[in-house]
Amino acid sequence: MIFIDRIGRDDPEAGINLSREFFRRAYLDQRGQAAAGALRVLADLQGPDALDQIGAALQSHDPDLRAAALEIAARMPGQDVTRYWVEIVNNLEEAELRATILHLLAARGDRLALACVERSQRDPDPAVRQAAAHAASRLHGETAIALVDQAGATEIPITQPDLEQTLSARLQTEPDPERRTVVLLDELARATQPGEKGTILGLLAREGGDAALSAVRGALIDPDPAVREAATRALAEWPDARPTPDLLAVARGEDEERLRLIALRGAVRLVDRDPRLPAASKLAWYDEGMRIAWRAEERHQILASMQQVKDLAALRRTAQWLDDPATATQAATAALRIAAELSPSERAEARQTLERIARMEDPELRREALRLQGR
Repeated sequence: MIFIDRIGRDDPEAGINLSREFFRRAYLDQRGQAAAGALRVLADLQGPDALDQIGAALQSHDPDLRAAALEIAARMPGQDVTRYWVEIVNNLEEAELRATILHLLAARGDRLALACVERSQRDPDPAVRQAAAHAASRLHGETAIALVDQAGATEIPITQPDLEQTLSARLQTEPDPERRTVVLLDELARATQPGEKGTILGLLAREGGDAALSAVRGALIDPDPAVREAATRALAEWPDARPTPDLLAVARGEDEERLRLIALRGAVRLVDRDPRLPAASKLAWYDEGMRIAWRAEERHQILASMQQVKDLAALRRTAQWLDDPATATQAATAALRIAAELSPSERAEARQTLERIARMEDPELRREALRLQGR
């Protein structure tokens, strides 16, 4: 899937065609995890245009593929997406799939589906009526009925939004931050499904604190890849920059490129937005990120972050990347923005860097470098 993801970035149409074919073959061969991976890439590249493939996956008997389809469909934004699923419910004869899509509409939380849901409460099939009752309660903001897969009488993956809602409501009754963390840690200890653990890890990220950070760090070595990904995403949304070394370690050592990207981008974002980090610490982390980054896109992101540090040390860091054709323009842009904020005496020290930029091919960069030199 990394290969398809790369193709999709460079040539979206080729990525879409390859993902479609990969999904089709994996689906027919009943390779659920492979088909689920292709479906996620396809949804990222196509958005709502992938809804037919998502619908096919919802009918799969493979739990991995079905779970992936439910997750993607529940989170895909837009009322056009809701209308698509409403039309399916209105025209579909198969009761089991109608019930599944009603649960999906409940998870989406779009009140555009209310008329469809209310009609379905009068459906002759009991599973459809129960799913519609649950959806109606969700869309009206009332307490949700437990989601049950009527075919197997077991929980289905779309219950995770309900778990998050339930825990969030419980946390609101706890004014003590430490007590809220204890509640989540207790729930994490009891959780058995990767989706449940992922939801709780995300809530721990909102709380922050030492105990929560320790638990999420521990999940980075969970044997289940879905839990490891959830832990990485949780650390990437942490309220402060303390998980930066953990994220950079994932970016350095993780085999899956997608997870490495999540970690690297998350680390840069944490450093960017933590106002308590001194400039020297920010630059040290940016340096480490530049050493780890293997694509120009992430180096561009880090150079853009460096320009927020308005001192000579930051200028020297950006100047190091002027000789690399893949980063020269972004490095020059960052260096000029830093130089514009320096004092006259500091700008004199930056003269060599400005002269290098003044010899570049880009006329706008040359013009700005000459202006800052007073020429």
